[in-house]
Amino acid sequence: MAYVARSQSLTRSFISVKGYYYEAVIKGERIRWLMPHEYASKFPTGIQQYILITFLEFYIEMMRFVLFKLNGDLDKELEELERQEEDNANAESFKAGALDGDKKAFSKLEAMDRELSRIRKLFNGFTFFISREIPNKHAAMIITACGGRVVETMNPSVTHCVIDRPQLPPGMTKHSNVEYIQPQYIFDCLNARAVLPVNGYRMGESLPPHVSPFTVSISGLPEDNAAIEEAKKLHPKVIGYIPERVHEIRKFLDPTYSHIDPDNKITELDGELSDDEHAMAPEMDDADIVSLSGDELEDATKQTEWEDEHVLENVERSKLSAYQVKKQRELNLMNAPTREDVALRRQQKAKATEDSKKSETREGRIKRKLAQKSKDDAATKKMQLQVARKKAAKFYSMVNSTVQGNKKKEAILASKAKALQKGNTFVEGNKTIVSKKDRAHQDSIKARVEKRGEEFDEKRKKAPNPYQKLPKWVR
Repeated sequence: MAYVARSQSLTRSFISVKGYYYEAVIKGERIRWLMPHEYASKFPTGIQQYILITFLEFYIEMMRFVLFKLNGDLDKELEELERQEEDNANAESFKAGALDGDKKAFSKLEAMDRELSRIRKLFNGFTFFISREIPNKHAAMIITACGGRVVETMNPSVTHCVIDRPQLPPGMTKHSNVEYIQPQYIFDCLNARAVLPVNGYRMGESLPPHVSPFTVSISGLPEDNAAIEEAKKLHPKVIGYIPERVHEIRKFLDPTYSHIDPDNKITELDGELSDDEHAMAPEMDDADIVSLSGDELEDATKQTEWEDEHVLENVERSKLSAYQVKKQRELNLMNAPTREDVALRRQQKAKATEDSKKSETREGRIKRKLAQKSKDDAATKKMQLQVARKKAAKFYSMVNSTVQGNKKKEAILASKAKALQKGNTFVEGNKTIVSKKDRAHQDSIKARVEKRGEEFDEKRKKAPNPYQKLPKWVR
């Protein structure tokens, strides 16, 4: 904890029932650990403590070596930074030496540097006095890592007093220039990367919800979002729910933030989903719908099964819409002129839609565009699923044909082996399997040819049929 506070590498913290969760960036790696609450616990009688003590002694010695190395490197880095500042040189981050031209690692370390630079200046100019009922080492580590100063006695330089009581203890005077806050305030400021208003955190007030920064980006900054996405890849079960308290903090940090659009997708939709372009065709109203028979309605509403489903790369009409269009074509209603009342109703509907778009608020516009975006994304995912199913069906057909061909070959070889075992066939010199019946037929042909005084050719071919190419009716 002393090294984390001295190097100002703390990034996140959370108070839970189990204890205090912390995260720090050390040498470009995110290290997370849990420190239990300090209270007397009853040790189970079935566990042999001397075995655990042996492991504990080993890990204590190992951590001493690790911390000795880290503190030594930190001293060198601080001396180097001071020397560069004295020479009026541009002080680069000490992590830049580990890049070795890796652009991906550079962007990752650069995001970590931006994240740490926000935290290191968080409590600059603030002096904290920690009351005796507060775990001093936890609060002092966070305050020091955020650039604040901790004093042991109450003096005029104190700006914040961390206290966990409904009122001041006897003998302690309340000063008007000091903010008396509860310990959750410093945790929430660290996770939000900003000095939050003290309303709701003062002594004796009901605290707001304490949100875990390991499952949701509280500040909404790009580096925090990237860290949460990286955590979700390692832990897919992380819930992406955004509590109401997070919306309040983001609204405080960015007045233009909208809880309807937490991912700020509306900036991308402004150019893509304009109201003037890509106007949709008017939908079918009651005047356009034709009556269908019972069989057509039953066939249109029937759910397709997997074996009956035809996967298509192009989106087609639903069966119900296809039957209605077919019926309109049969009744010659497709090219029929639109009635005046239907045209007037469509015009009024279009005008009402346009007026509602002009009079809607910013929140309503965001809702409408996000709904359209989600609808388009659903259509895109459906198309991708259809294409994936078609590819899977082709691959299955190819693999199935290969498997069936191999099975057929195995059956042929098995039948030949069975015939050889029974003695119905035999193998000649050129390793060709010949049945006895075919061999006897060939021997009879050879005897007739030799009887005529001709030479028998075993590789002779049958004379071509001159009528083979003629149509069957001619043959």
